Amino acid sequence: MPNKAGLTLITTGGTIDKRYGAGKGVRDLHIGASFAYPFLDELLEKSMVVRPISLMKKDSLNITKEDRARIVKACKEAHTDGIIITHGTDTMLETAAAISKAKIDKKKTIVLTGALQPAVMKLSDAEFNLGLAVGACLYANPGIYIAMNGVHQWRGCKKDPETGMFVVNYS
Repeated sequence: MPNKAGLTLITTGGTIDKRYGAGKGVRDLHIGASFAYPFLDELLEKSMVVRPISLMKKDSLNITKEDRARIVKACKEAHTDGIIITHGTDTMLETAAAISKAKIDKKKTIVLTGALQPAVMKLSDAEFNLGLAVGACLYANPGIYIAMNGVHQWRGCKKDPETGMFVVNYS
């Protein structure tokens, strides 16, 4: 369990929070309000304080070095030992690497999660992945993890370009 009460939820955008507008299909996708905080607030039924920090609403392909520095800073300043970061999957591992390089407090469990389909879609993996992230924050040893179709040490996984799934990287 985290040593300090509650969890910090840092939202950055990504597919998990994409919404379709009134326009035509994929070209009218935009990142809306995060689904993660209201979902966790209801899921945890006030049994745990979730401290939300909305940093940005970006597709991960548009996250810059400066944006990653803001994410690292938010992790360093978090008042909890459990931190969940919602993030787009395309550059999730780059952000995990930036967090690792920053050598954040060794007591913290930091879990990056997202979705292959927007949370608003019926068959989205968003709820499953966010649930995995909560479980990892509560029970995994301190470190940096990816919660996508399983919980993985960030250095031990990669995104399979054919399936979009995160798999253990044996190479």
